[in-house]
Amino acid sequence: MVRDATGLGPQSFGAVAQTELNFRLGSGPFYFRLDLDMQMASFDPDQTALGLPEWAVLTNGIKLGPPEYAMLQIGREDYMARLGIITHQIGLEDWDSWATYFPSRSTLFNVLPGRMLGVEPAIVVGEGYEIFAFGGLDLDYDLPDARAWVAGAGLTTLQEVWGTWSGVAAFPTLDYYVAATANEFYPMDELSFAVDGAVGLVGNGDGGEVKPFFGADLVVNVLPAEVLQPSFRVQAFGDPDDAYANFYFEQPSVSASAALTARLFDGWFKVSVEGKASKIADEIVPGLFTMASLHRPEPPPFSAKEEEAKSGSGTRVARGTRVTQPALVAPPPEVALRNNRTSY
Repeated sequence: MVRDATGLGPQSFGAVAQTELNFRLGSGPFYFRLDLDMQMASFDPDQTALGLPEWAVLTNGIKLGPPEYAMLQIGREDYMARLGIITHQIGLEDWDSWATYFPSRSTLFNVLPGRMLGVEPAIVVGEGYEIFAFGGLDLDYDLPDARAWVAGAGLTTLQEVWGTWSGVAAFPTLDYYVAATANEFYPMDELSFAVDGAVGLVGNGDGGEVKPFFGADLVVNVLPAEVLQPSFRVQAFGDPDDAYANFYFEQPSVSASAALTARLFDGWFKVSVEGKASKIADEIVPGLFTMASLHRPEPPPFSAKEEEAKSGSGTRVARGTRVTQPALVAPPPEVALRNNRTSY
């Protein structure tokens, strides 16, 4: 449920719902993942999905797809290649509401590469550091006269006290280039926080001049393993020449959020309420966002280290949504509840 900037009457409120269809199959070096969504919206998508290709926008009613994943991974040890529709492990947020920090998306979620139809080779080095590269057709950017071909690379890891999901992406046919660093820290059981930043260049898709944009997020989660969890977020976005606004849509220059999340029934049901204030142009726009999500008992996206997965122990193996090294077993419940980004 979202309240937009048009007022406080019934027309200013809209609701979105999403149902997950998730399927995993692994055998030997092969691992197949399908993640297909059925989405339902009660508002006009033209108000919220500017700049998206038609096949990726919400509709006023029920819509199936597009998939977040429909990919085959070959190799589940040190070397692997993923083929098909892939969501890159870059950024702090996932597509699914259960795995996000707040009911509303962050500003930087919009500037990062989205779902891609292509190939992604990867190698795991050291203690669970995955280096990957990718190339293909991005399915969430579009211009009338240009396909959104994308290439890039990234680094992901989830260690005992920190994790990163960082990378770079280039869309040469769109004149769009972005680099992002997304880092999460777990200094103690009572506190976790995340720092997310991105810089980029964007043009008009005609090979002309490109202009800069930049942004940053700071998220603080208090008592992340408790039934009631307060969270706070501050975001900033700079677009000095309105280059990103002309390319996609205008982002708030500054926003601040405070949320309270309750995990009920041993963590299987999550309810969040977020109050938010955003500065758009010269106006301060208040917002109210609520979310209810059911727990999804499933493993993380990829399986990189089979021998670590079989142990089923260790906080490092189970903390985040975007993690690459844990595999096909779920962690203990007390570990799975550690923060909002846990997808088990």
